[in-house]
Amino acid sequence: DLGISMYDDDYLQSGDLGALARAVEAAERSADLTPDSHPDKPLRLTIMGIYLTARFRRLGGTDDLERAIALQEHALALMPDGHPDKPSLSKTRTSSLQLARRSGLHPLETPRDLEARLKKRIKFVLWRAHGIVASILQCL
Repeated sequence: DLGISMYDDDYLQSGDLGALARAVEAAERSADLTPDSHPDKPLRLTIMGIYLTARFRRLGGTDDLERAIALQEHALALMPDGHPDKPSLSKTRTSSLQLARRSGLHPLETPRDLEARLKKRIKFVLWRAHGIVASILQCL
């Protein structure tokens, strides 16, 4: 893949931002030309997200990081459960979310993150309510 070559050979070796920009463009073209039903689409979206995250680290453009996370989310949605690469992609997305939080960006919560947080909160509230009801019953 041309984008990978530009990123690995040119940008990582030299740190040239022009090489990174060309890698992002090549990855974007590759992802755009690949239908969502193609088995390589999640990988191509992930690669583009990695390049955008690298550009965020160098230039600090929040749009790059937000777009990278959105691409990683899309890639995860396209990948079937049980796919051998899904845990790795999920870890990449988690790293991007952590980078966003460390960088002081808004939490960039995904629906999945929000659901998990709400489930934890509901469990805590139910546990607390159970304790309160038990205390009241003991007083009767």
